[in-house]
Amino acid sequence: MERKEMEDDRGNIIVVGNSGDIVLWLKSEKKPRNIGKIYPNGIFLRTIYNENQIYHKLNAFGFNHQAIEAVQPKHIMIMYKKVKYVLSKEEYDKHKIFLEFSKIGFEKQVFVRIEDFAVQP
Repeated sequence: MERKEMEDDRGNIIVVGNSGDIVLWLKSEKKPRNIGKIYPNGIFLRTIYNENQIYHKLNAFGFNHQAIEAVQPKHIMIMYKKVKYVLSKEEYDKHKIFLEFSKIGFEKQVFVRIEDFAVQP
């Protein structure tokens, strides 16, 4: 996979490495955030390690909008508590909800309700 680097409209940097790892450098922070991985088969994988990474008002998983659009995955997979949640890119586009918390220091986020994902064993 070819390395890509892009800047969003808020000055944040998104890097897709040769290995498919996707890293976000927020303008307001000094260290990178690993926000997922894109695999050659078109699966975008994000691992959620704790409940703080879920937007509870919507009961939804959050995504960096520009990263998803840049890698154009076929499917989006979330690993959370040893459970796989899977959604096609078409379903993602159909169910995504844009929310703006702040234009300074944060990336543009998209949320998809957990109930919109298929659960796989």
